[in-house]
Amino acid sequence: MRTRRPWRSVTGEVLETRHLLAGDLDVARELPAACIAPQLTPAAAPTTFAATPVEPQYRVSYPPRVQLGNAPLPGTSAFDGKDQIEIIWQTVKAGEGVDDSFVVRIRSGSNEPWVTAEIIEQIDTNFVSRIMHSAVFRGLEWNRSYEYEVLHLRLGEIVDQYDARFNTRLAPGDPTAFTFAAYGDSAVPGADIVGFRAVQGQINESNAAFSVLLGDNIYDFGNHNDADARFDPVLNPEAARWTPSHIDYFAIGNHELFSGGKPSLDLFSMPQPVAGVNAFAEPPTGEPLEFYGSFDYGDVHFVTWNSNSAELLKDELLAQQMDFLTANLAASQATWKIVYMHHPFVGSMKLDLYSNTHYVEAIVPRLVEAGVDLVLVGDSHTYAWTYPITGLDDRDGNQKISKDEVVFKQGSPFEFTKGDGVVQLISGVGGRNLRNDPFGQPYMAQAHSAYATTLPVEFGFAEVRASPDALVVKYRSAATGQIVGDTNGNGRRDPDEVTFAEFRIQSPASPISPDVNRDGAVDSLDLDAICRLMVVERRYDAQHDLNLDQRVDLTDHELLRREYLDLKAGDANLDGRVNSADLVQVFQAGRFEASDELFTTWQEGDWNCDGKFGSSDLVRLFVSGYEEG
Repeated sequence: MRTRRPWRSVTGEVLETRHLLAGDLDVARELPAACIAPQLTPAAAPTTFAATPVEPQYRVSYPPRVQLGNAPLPGTSAFDGKDQIEIIWQTVKAGEGVDDSFVVRIRSGSNEPWVTAEIIEQIDTNFVSRIMHSAVFRGLEWNRSYEYEVLHLRLGEIVDQYDARFNTRLAPGDPTAFTFAAYGDSAVPGADIVGFRAVQGQINESNAAFSVLLGDNIYDFGNHNDADARFDPVLNPEAARWTPSHIDYFAIGNHELFSGGKPSLDLFSMPQPVAGVNAFAEPPTGEPLEFYGSFDYGDVHFVTWNSNSAELLKDELLAQQMDFLTANLAASQATWKIVYMHHPFVGSMKLDLYSNTHYVEAIVPRLVEAGVDLVLVGDSHTYAWTYPITGLDDRDGNQKISKDEVVFKQGSPFEFTKGDGVVQLISGVGGRNLRNDPFGQPYMAQAHSAYATTLPVEFGFAEVRASPDALVVKYRSAATGQIVGDTNGNGRRDPDEVTFAEFRIQSPASPISPDVNRDGAVDSLDLDAICRLMVVERRYDAQHDLNLDQRVDLTDHELLRREYLDLKAGDANLDGRVNSADLVQVFQAGRFEASDELFTTWQEGDWNCDGKFGSSDLVRLFVSGYEEG
């Protein structure tokens, strides 16, 4: 039996109950998921296409989904200038048959020929009869849509067929803007699964190209039974809708180590860094390579690592891990550098429980030195972010850093500048339960938890938009899909919305500006201004070429509307909804099919950026989701 990748044990260690830090299963301190998320109903299992009298061998328990696999980093000897994808699925024993097989094929368009995988590899999970199957396709074009089929055959007859489409990554260095989701502490079996299902349901409705999972992805004990809450299509139809077409990049958490971490390596497929081959640095000896996966997506470099060394009180290992991390980051030429892992290095009250390690002392100087822009973590089951952290000041000389010895750049809690320091975001609201961390440290910019003096917390995820000019991070509610704290639902921070959960890290060098009319605000007037550039002035302004395609056109208008303003076509009164109030406003403006040459604005009904209000604009209004009333 082939093995998809080598298994390295976690130096023989499995987290036992004594390692499970206080609070991880303390129900009295946490809010149960069933009290937070709406009840959702399961979907039916995949349809069987053809019956056969032949004794079955396999039943597909987890349908095919996409992973990156062992993709090399740009600039390494293994990098061929192309992208790749790995398609994986799980089966269980269905009978005593021996005649089942699979065919996996891929193509870039309906008129293109199919390319069939030559090898389908297997991993025996050694758990009941579960087997992981996978096929890798290399040499794929960047930023291209592909479709794939997985055919389940029995004596050559199709028993089941699975079809999906996916997009390959943006090429390394491509400055095109994109969005991804980030969350931790998520999938758990039983009644509390509704929390994660609600989170995943909203991610499905977002513009996210992929997700990064911030650890504790398989609750409570990281085993294959627990994984059903994430991958079983009957238990979690929302995830089953997402994973066939979108990659989840995982970070390892403490709960995964209750099973030694092996189930996570069976279920996910990440790059395995080997220095001088497919990477510029590799993890300490004995560490599972996939716990240290790294990849580029456009002009952003991502890297993860096994932060469980903090809980296991391993300072020596921690130092070696930081050597890997800084070498990895130093080799990247990407504009933005993002580290994602499980354990916060500041803020969480759980840090007091492993105060015998030098976690913050080891990690902060190295992250600052490496020029990291954003660190994404989970673990604390809250949502919070820091001001840019610039270093440490051990004023009392005791070689331990207190909360008052973390150096940071204070200012606006919502607007930061690239290069000012490292911003840590805790996004541990993925559906398991919610906690009552008090926070209150001077370096915390905004905090949401169940503690009385913090801002309210709810299940959701971080929606991160990366562009040449900024990283914009929004806390999306699993219940509504709105930005948490957006009381009127218009997608913008209003003066009275002090709890509005969005921040940005602005690049000082970026020439790109969504403030097209240069009035200091980004609003619907900028939509009008970009339409004037197109329709009236007919000129190119590089400063407002938001998608960097050497044109200012409707795609820039759409990008400004969707990504910067979070507006629906037809929302003339800018209240976050499309309903009769918008129709009343635009018809009162009197610009419908006007015969004059005057320019019609967004608030007067021009939603397709042609400078007029006509029937095509009304079509856009109804397509975008018109609400009765």
